[in-house]
Amino acid sequence: MTLTNEILLEIEEMAGLFMTPKAISIIVGIEESDFMDELEDEDSAIYKHYYRGHYKSEAELRTAVMRLAKQGSSPAQTLALKLWEQSKTAD
Repeated sequence: MTLTNEILLEIEEMAGLFMTPKAISIIVGIEESDFMDELEDEDSAIYKHYYRGHYKSEAELRTAVMRLAKQGSSPAQTLALKLWEQSKTAD
């Protein structure tokens, strides 16, 4: 499997949109089983780009939730409290 920087950036971008690994593998033209194997290997470029995109978007969402919570949005405050509780029990 030949991975160009363009493909890796595309994987990162789509992971940031919370697309499923199956959908990403189809779009970039990598066999799903190969893609899933790569996602289990923490040293693989696919793993690093996939999770970089995923975690960056998650951080952006959390930033938006916290901003809205501080501005008084009740739904955002509820979600912020849930995120805070989850962070206390995270590994």
